[in-house]
Amino acid sequence: MGRKKTGMGDEAFDFGSPDPRDRSRDERFADFHREHPEIWDQFQDLAQGLHAKGFKHYSPDAIIHMIRWRYDMQFGPDSKEVPKVNDWYTGYYADMFRQSDPKYAKFFIRRERKPK
Repeated sequence: MGRKKTGMGDEAFDFGSPDPRDRSRDERFADFHREHPEIWDQFQDLAQGLHAKGFKHYSPDAIIHMIRWRYDMQFGPDSKEVPKVNDWYTGYYADMFRQSDPKYAKFFIRRERKPK
């Protein structure tokens, strides 16, 4: 459901469309992951490559930034081709990678995710 009208300049907003903040982070991540499987593919490729190079631990945040950099370099600023990867998706990708193979279980140090 969309945000409620406040009577303070509401005409500038489209209140007929659902507000994504009304859905859980899990739901929003699941939708993003389904719409952009290439992000997961790139995340896996980069993480596996780092692991193969001998890194025992690495930052999943750095991997997300590498993916963003690749898109920025390929498509340039303000491109509609670039998926917008929220920072809090990082934990989901790190969890998926850790669970993909026991040898990666400790590659990313787990931090508790705050529910929203």
